[in-house]
Amino acid sequence: MAIWKYPLPIARPQVEMPTGARALTVQEQDGAPTLWALVDPSQPFEIRHFVFHPTGAPIREIRGAYVGTVQLYAGSLVLHCFEDPL
Repeated sequence: MAIWKYPLPIARPQVEMPTGARALTVQEQDGAPTLWALVDPSQPFEIRHFVFHPTGAPIREIRGAYVGTVQLYAGSLVLHCFEDPL
C-alpha cells in the first residue's frame, strides 16, 4: 500500500488510479485542488470521477461520498469535493 497524490482540475475532475483506491482527503497544494488516496500499486488502473460543489451554490443531487473541502484564492473560493459514482 502507498499514499499517492493527484492534482484535480476543477472542471470535470477525473483520476486514473489503482482499482479499490481509497480517497483520503482533498486540499489545496500550490494553489490547486489535490487529492490524496491510499492505493495498492499492484492493482489495475481505473478512472474515478469527482465533483466540486461551491459553498452556497444549489446542489441537485449528491450521489457519492464526501472527500474533503478545499479553499482557493485566500479562501475566496471554497469547494466541497465528492466522489461521483456516475
